[in-house]
Amino acid sequence: MLEYEVENATVVDTASCQCPCCLDVKTPHQPRDVSQSKVNDSYKHTRMIQTSWYKLHPWITVCTSQYKIFCATCRSAQFQGLLTFPEHRKPAFVSSGFNKWKNALRKFREHENCSMHNQALLKLAAKASSVSVSAQLSSVHSSNQKFHRNMLQKVLLSVQYLSRQGLPLRGHREDAESLEGNLYQLLLLLSKECQDMKSWIMKKEYTSPVIITELINMMGQAVLRNILSNINDAKWFSIIADEASDISHNEQLSLSIRWVDSAYDIHEECIGLIQLPNTKAETIYCTIRDILIRCSLPITHCRGQAFDGASNMSGIRNGVQALVKKEASKALYVHCLAHSLNLCLKDVTNTCDLLRNIMSFIHDLVQLIKFSPKRLTIFDGLRKEVNVNQGDATSSLRNLCPTRWTVRHSSIESILTNYEILQTTLEEAQKGHDDYAAKASGLLIRMEKFETYFSLRLGYLIFSASEQLSINLQSKDITIQEAIKGAILLSSYLNSIRTDKKI
Repeated sequence: MLEYEVENATVVDTASCQCPCCLDVKTPHQPRDVSQSKVNDSYKHTRMIQTSWYKLHPWITVCTSQYKIFCATCRSAQFQGLLTFPEHRKPAFVSSGFNKWKNALRKFREHENCSMHNQALLKLAAKASSVSVSAQLSSVHSSNQKFHRNMLQKVLLSVQYLSRQGLPLRGHREDAESLEGNLYQLLLLLSKECQDMKSWIMKKEYTSPVIITELINMMGQAVLRNILSNINDAKWFSIIADEASDISHNEQLSLSIRWVDSAYDIHEECIGLIQLPNTKAETIYCTIRDILIRCSLPITHCRGQAFDGASNMSGIRNGVQALVKKEASKALYVHCLAHSLNLCLKDVTNTCDLLRNIMSFIHDLVQLIKFSPKRLTIFDGLRKEVNVNQGDATSSLRNLCPTRWTVRHSSIESILTNYEILQTTLEEAQKGHDDYAAKASGLLIRMEKFETYFSLRLGYLIFSASEQLSINLQSKDITIQEAIKGAILLSSYLNSIRTDKKI
């Protein structure tokens, strides 16, 4: 144990002292065996530390190796560097130790009232407290914070679930008295496991339309940032865009990004759906360019673009693909392969009388049956009599798709499967005395002709094969070589059904 002089006071280096008071300066060392603390003062009088001092002054700590008393509070503050006023320091209870037992009680009281001891108490208390001031003033505030945080997390999980499933969050009518929305009903379901949730629901906190919309936007932005981060890592990308009118006749542009990651896996992600003021090529190009800028995707990194064959998209001079090539000369334009196939089928159908007429016949037949509850009931009753499986997709009538020609094979297949049932239904429908009875009679006459049945079979052969190719062409993993091979196989199949030869 080393000693050195500091301001005329002997300071003891406690680094080599193995006494518990020196090993742990934060906890007072107060031995109950007073025989270990018996010492002789300067006047050769035998005196000892009184255990009653511990109760009167809890800060007392005894160093048994030096037989001196220190202040545990001041030593702990000194050790942590919290004493900022050196002129107020008293080394007797901090460094040199106290052993003047004759005036012990008076010196203890003086030390408790000194500025150094009070400063040490305040600094240690302030450092030990890590919670906010409001939480110190009220323990209820801290519990409320925990409660609100827990309830908000449950609301976020509910919103995330409904958004992931594409379900509406609110009902047709949702006011202060009604809790019929999907979000409220989901929260009520959670309240069966969490009793606090019901009181939260009744308060309607963080469930207003404005806040829920903001939460959904934040979730969408988080997903978009994650996607864009992956695209930026890949650097090169292609764009897929198409414009269409929604049910309210507003022109909208959908934009998707296609890229390949470091593991050579192909990804296609829809970036957004943007409303257009018009369908001019310049407007669409500026919209695409603005989206890429907002997403921090340089258009010069674009290596491919896929649009439909409309002149505003595919024009070689003023089309969108030409405008993109002016900034990204390596962005190869590809006419959408599935759209090309759809256009081919449309042209073939319009030039073939059998297929053109049968499409009109299918439309009239399905409209006559499905848009009349009476005739639809007759049709369903006959199906049950012949034990047609209700869950089979081909056993019920299907409407013609107005845009995608390749999926029309499902409508043709439903008529071929229920051919005899449809004839019986038309026989019942023609017994009436209205205009629909005459129309049913005309359709029944057509169904009894061989030409109608042959046209349905021919359309099914063509559209079923082309639908399989269309599905393959829309796969994100398909290559141009596979697309060409699929088109050649379809062509070979169509040529083979012209003859008796099989491929």
